[in-house]
Amino acid sequence: MNIEFKSELERAYGILEWSPTNEQLFKIAKFIQENSDELTLVSGYICEICTVGDLYVTEGIDNSDLNYLIALATKAVNEAN
Repeated sequence: MNIEFKSELERAYGILEWSPTNEQLFKIAKFIQENSDELTLVSGYICEICTVGDLYVTEGIDNSDLNYLIALATKAVNEAN
């Protein structure tokens, strides 16, 4: 799975400690791709499918950051298929 995607998730959602599998990252990427208009749901989805040590979601994440995250998610899904 794309390491840049994982790093951007960590930065955008303030994840300090986690070890997602490639399958989990793919599921997150697919979720973001399919729910790009509701990115506030991503942190809950991450917690649902991964063990996350510390997850801090920053209020008001910059839209340009989210657009970049959507682009990375789409790239990750396309590369996996």
